[in-house]
Amino acid sequence: MDNKLPLGDRRPLDALTGLRFVAAAAVFLHHLGGKFGIEPNPYSIGALAVTFFFVLSGFILTYVYHDRLNSPTDVRRFWFTRFARIWPLHVVCLIIAICTMFSWSAFDHRETWWKLLTNLVLLQSWIPDAGWAFSFNVVSWTISTEAFFYLLFPALCFTDGRQFWLRAFATLGMVGTTMYIVNQFAQQSRFGQFDFEVVGHLNPLFRLPEFCIGMIAGYVFVRRISKSDPLPDRNRRWTDSLHEIVCLAMIAIASWMFSQYRVSILVAQSDWGSVFLGSWLRVTWPAIPFGITICVFARSRGILSTWLSSPLIVYLGEISYSFYMIHFLVIRQVFHAVLSYGELPGWAIAACCFAVSIGLSISLYRFVEVPAKQSLLNWYQAGTRAAFEKFQASISNAIFSPLAVISVALIAVPIAVLATSAREAEAPPSVLAVIADTRPALRNIDFGGRIKLLGCRAIRTGPKRVELQLAWAKRVDPDGIRIVLLQDGNGQRIGRGTDNRELFETSAVGYQFVDTVQLPINRLKQSDSVVVNFKGKDQPALTVDRGPRTANRRGLIVLTRGEIKALLE
Repeated sequence: MDNKLPLGDRRPLDALTGLRFVAAAAVFLHHLGGKFGIEPNPYSIGALAVTFFFVLSGFILTYVYHDRLNSPTDVRRFWFTRFARIWPLHVVCLIIAICTMFSWSAFDHRETWWKLLTNLVLLQSWIPDAGWAFSFNVVSWTISTEAFFYLLFPALCFTDGRQFWLRAFATLGMVGTTMYIVNQFAQQSRFGQFDFEVVGHLNPLFRLPEFCIGMIAGYVFVRRISKSDPLPDRNRRWTDSLHEIVCLAMIAIASWMFSQYRVSILVAQSDWGSVFLGSWLRVTWPAIPFGITICVFARSRGILSTWLSSPLIVYLGEISYSFYMIHFLVIRQVFHAVLSYGELPGWAIAACCFAVSIGLSISLYRFVEVPAKQSLLNWYQAGTRAAFEKFQASISNAIFSPLAVISVALIAVPIAVLATSAREAEAPPSVLAVIADTRPALRNIDFGGRIKLLGCRAIRTGPKRVELQLAWAKRVDPDGIRIVLLQDGNGQRIGRGTDNRELFETSAVGYQFVDTVQLPINRLKQSDSVVVNFKGKDQPALTVDRGPRTANRRGLIVLTRGEIKALLE
């Protein structure tokens, strides 16, 4: 998802650069869903924005490089330029993700090093498991997918019209055939270790049609629209503006209808479909409308295009790659911080996250993205010491630039607001005692963005009972959802918290407390595990974000059979 368009002698497509930031902001809003009391968006605007990025990537690369990849040297330089654009910032954000995760997450060291390796080489989106594809910096799976597109682009790029159409349709046909085979396996539930929903949503091969549609739009624009376009005409401005509005309205209405009529679910439940096909259709259907919209806005002649081409919006578009890569880490770190936000409303916390993300984006753009790319390209061209001297000089100039001062202010001021508005999360002694006795895998577990388990411990209190102590922190008001402990296997209730139920419903957001549950020994003897979850009347159970979860991820296993046996001895 590179941001600045390397157009050379091409006409700058400023409106598309501005649209890039709009799409990145949509992903930011999507990731706010379920956090800080903000309800999730029902229209999957994050998935729509990612599809837009893939289509736009195919369009821009076709527009820029359609007549430039004429030799193996040109191809190698193209690949290295793409590498220099995306990889350095990806690695820096990966390091930031690791550093921040140490403060709240428990690592599975058996998998962590392999996950880290797949992230470093940008292969994580190929793994048919959400735990791997979304590891560390969640949004980087799209960079893994983009890397695959860049690898294939020289083979798909056209030299004449006939070759381009043959390559495009051959690629789409190959992907379609593979999808048919995978759909058959998904219907028959073969390869059970595969998460077919993740494959349909993330796998680069099945996201390739979006990139190809972007290339087709770029081909049409280069060969038809850009050459036949007359100069901007004031009398046509309103007509062009209407075209832009119609394109956006078309996408909005189609998105509403797709969500309202649950099209992807109907496909997944049909005789000819599957979870894989429904997941793929949910993210891919906007590709053609986006291709048309990009062609319309590339002309930059309407009112919306003019606004998107303003200097401020274009600059935000230039830093959008940095914004995209860092924003989720900011949201996650604030969300997982053990803080009580007091009276600060959710929208104010979200605004602080946005400002911090913008400030960090400016810094990353100035200090990492641009100088790292330029240094790598200089090294590629010359491989001399002068390349690195230029890199050092660019860093020195960036440190004292006005933008550096602005970025520091955008980071520092929102943090100060959060720190001032938040009561220090000084946990009561009972909470600290529970956390100290908790194994790492059960610390800081989130239940559906509403309740956070800080830790838990089990104590034998007599011949007939075991006391389970659970330390909680409220994230948002639970809306009547209550804690339920179930016996794994037959799903019968063992017990639930009673003394502190009122605390779940009436305490302030961020309040920390210990809920004590008495578990009868005679019931524990019949249990193979103890599962904690939250559910209410006519409400589904909350999804657990990580840890030892049940198969449907709606329950946390706090006591295994071995631990129960040890308590009863």
